[in-house]
Amino acid sequence: MMTAAANFVGTYNVTGTKVDLTFEDTTIQNYQFIISYVNETNVSISNLGNSSNVFTASIKNNQLTISSQVKNLVEIWSGTGVISGSTINLQYLESFHDDFYNEVAVKQ
Repeated sequence: MMTAAANFVGTYNVTGTKVDLTFEDTTIQNYQFIISYVNETNVSISNLGNSSNVFTASIKNNQLTISSQVKNLVEIWSGTGVISGSTINLQYLESFHDDFYNEVAVKQ
């Protein structure tokens, strides 16, 4: 039987926006990230936000949750995603630079 976390595993093509909430600048995002299996309820996400960082996320049903994680000493990342078929709709924040991401990731 497939676990919820196993359903997310794969390489995703990502499109969306990154909005600098301080200066109201918007950047179009086009990149890839990879989701790897950790255990029945957790995955790792490599290159989220085109950042080259690796994040952990928990999975419950069709919900992906990125709990607050510190990267590069000062960046605090957190957010959520909902999977539908082979697509994940993601919204997350990197609070040090005040960047909000709204992305759609489609499994290859």
